[in-house]
Amino acid sequence: MASALLNVVLENDQKLFFRLTDPLARMGGKRRFLLRCVSHLGDGHLWVLGGFWALLTQGRAGLRAFETGMTGCLGALLLFKIVKNRVARRRPDTSLHVGSRLLVPLDQYSFPSGHSATSLAFALSMGAFFPLALVPLLCLSLLISLSRVALRVHYPLDLLAGWTLGAMTAGLGLSLFLR
Repeated sequence: MASALLNVVLENDQKLFFRLTDPLARMGGKRRFLLRCVSHLGDGHLWVLGGFWALLTQGRAGLRAFETGMTGCLGALLLFKIVKNRVARRRPDTSLHVGSRLLVPLDQYSFPSGHSATSLAFALSMGAFFPLALVPLLCLSLLISLSRVALRVHYPLDLLAGWTLGAMTAGLGLSLFLR
């Protein structure tokens, strides 16, 4: 029963993947370049810079934001690496033969999305201390995550799992440092 349900979920995930990516397959080079740039914003450098910006310029709130953000992002990194290697779901561009690779991914497996996990962990962590930044950071997390599907390196379900991990690890960081 559980296996049949999992198969239905994965089939629908693939159908949604094709619905989202088929129109994008015809996009021009400039749009693909823009998607790659958005995707690379989630590689981790921005989270480190944002954390150190908060630490060095925002006083006590910056210290707490830094501690929370680093706990959330590093926790997400650790968890998504463990889950990714246990689940070992192949990326869409290799398992579905969807055409040319639009982006060289950082690793070989897709589930869960590490970009989604860390970007949401950072957004929620920083947004708790700097409320005016919350909505822009959530929008950035969403754009980074969706770019990963558009570039054919993730299925939609990968994003959902990544966001779940990111929310969990941000919650952990907030429970430790939000006082």
